[in-house]
Amino acid sequence: MQATFSWPQRFIYYLLPGLFLFCIAAAQAATGLYTVKSLSGVGSTLGGYVIPRYEVILSAQMPGTVTFIKGGAGTRFVRGEVLAGLDQSVLRAKRLQAVAQYDAALAAWENARAQLAYGFAQNVPPSASGNPFASFGSMFGFNQGFSSLMGQGVNNPYATYESQLTNRRYQAAMAWAKVQASKAAIQEIDTNLQHTLSVAPFDGIVLFKKVNVGDSVQPGMPLLVVASTGQRQIEVKVPDALAEELKVGEALWANLSSQPRAIATTVAVIYPEANPQTHTVTIKLNLPQDIHPRIGSYVQVTFPAYNMPQVPVIPMSALLQGHILPTVLVVKNGTSVIRVLRLGQPLQGGVVQVLAGLHDGEVIVDNPPPGAKAGYLPGGSATASSAEHGR
Repeated sequence: MQATFSWPQRFIYYLLPGLFLFCIAAAQAATGLYTVKSLSGVGSTLGGYVIPRYEVILSAQMPGTVTFIKGGAGTRFVRGEVLAGLDQSVLRAKRLQAVAQYDAALAAWENARAQLAYGFAQNVPPSASGNPFASFGSMFGFNQGFSSLMGQGVNNPYATYESQLTNRRYQAAMAWAKVQASKAAIQEIDTNLQHTLSVAPFDGIVLFKKVNVGDSVQPGMPLLVVASTGQRQIEVKVPDALAEELKVGEALWANLSSQPRAIATTVAVIYPEANPQTHTVTIKLNLPQDIHPRIGSYVQVTFPAYNMPQVPVIPMSALLQGHILPTVLVVKNGTSVIRVLRLGQPLQGGVVQVLAGLHDGEVIVDNPPPGAKAGYLPGGSATASSAEHGR
């Protein structure tokens, strides 16, 4: 005869084993503290992303209204092509005015030059004035006395001639200076006209369009973000210790989601400065000429071990949930603080390498509950203090 159970009996029969297994799992995943340990370093795989070889932000160099845009994101162009333009009507009116001023200055200079030439040709000897003693008096400084005796006053023909000639030279020089100033004004306006146009510095593609036709812009406002369409590169941030081992021209393997197999890349640039917050160095790798992945695509780059010293490892369960970047709670001075990590390659046993952010012997919270924030400690501050003292 088949046994029958009441509802309370059925509840205990079916639910009790599940509760038992749940308690075991909870006990195994209990929150606690973990002291960071180090293992021998192994080759790491770091993530990066594809970047263009050249990326430029085309900004407005003159105030004005946008009258032309080549196109939106994805528009291709060639070197020297106009990609954006501003209204030129005001500048062209100023140029016409400057050209008129240049023509007037040029006519004034030609007139002054003719007057100067006339002054040189108007050289009348002092003897032509009818005073036979003018030259003799000028020679010995008695010109005033002899001129008074002969009824000619105190005027010196040579002094008058030199004064008029000097004045004509001055007028010619001033006229020429106005010609040069007018010419420079035209050149300045022509330069400003060129600044109203944004010209492509290379063959490329538009990444972002920042303005539309009719928008008013000021100098410095971005118009377009463009990138070259030639060779692609990979940008990776590596720990400073690893960067010391890398050499420009060194070959590294990279895995792209769009490629079925690993691709050989070469180190192109190693930045000389490390980030003081993350202690990482930015490097750039050259992709082969025939590989053109989408800009921004995720890439994994494999690095050799380089006989690296031991690196810290932590359990994967210590990572906080719901954070974009790898984050843990570090126990310090009786409380916990959030720290962002740079992770390396996962290892067997559910642990992962820490390339930057932690040191051997530091204490972290393992298996933090969902929503744990800075200041959280499992079991109270006494447990944390004893763990710190026991390091």
